[in-house]
Amino acid sequence: GKQVCWMFLVCLLCLIIPTVISSGLQWTACSVFSVPTQPDPPGISAECLLIPSCLDWKNCDQNIEVFVKKVRVVEAKRAGQMWLIQGGPGGTSVTVENLIVPFLQQMPTHDVMLIDHRGTGRSSPLTCSVISNISGIFDPVMKKCISELDPVVLHHYNTENAANDLFHAVSKTRQAGD
Repeated sequence: GKQVCWMFLVCLLCLIIPTVISSGLQWTACSVFSVPTQPDPPGISAECLLIPSCLDWKNCDQNIEVFVKKVRVVEAKRAGQMWLIQGGPGGTSVTVENLIVPFLQQMPTHDVMLIDHRGTGRSSPLTCSVISNISGIFDPVMKKCISELDPVVLHHYNTENAANDLFHAVSKTRQAGD
């Protein structure tokens, strides 16, 4: 309840409050769609980035990497960012990539931004030896998987830290005028 509301508030503030931060981060060209079943749409380009984020935002003494993708209409004059966020935490941005083109058609001057929540996809994924055999969170194999993970690290893969990752990513990727 409260964590979900807080996360939505953070997202809303990230879209409304203008922030200018020189990130110094290096974007690299990548595909618009992560699953190579379709080519990149003409006139649309994508760049990807791994942003160092705190494992624990209350005591930032260890970092993880959080994956961000920026997709834009090449010829459009930039006017800001629109973040598409998978409903997790617990999910990767691949599940919302089908919304990129419709959003760019409606808002061609805005970069469409995607983020993989911590522990998923390309954001310091949590993995175990039996992960491919798990059919769901209540699967008995899940207990074996969880037992393989460091409980101290696993404790920091939560909604509050994921919301802080999002806020940090927005802050690092904003440009003048956003």
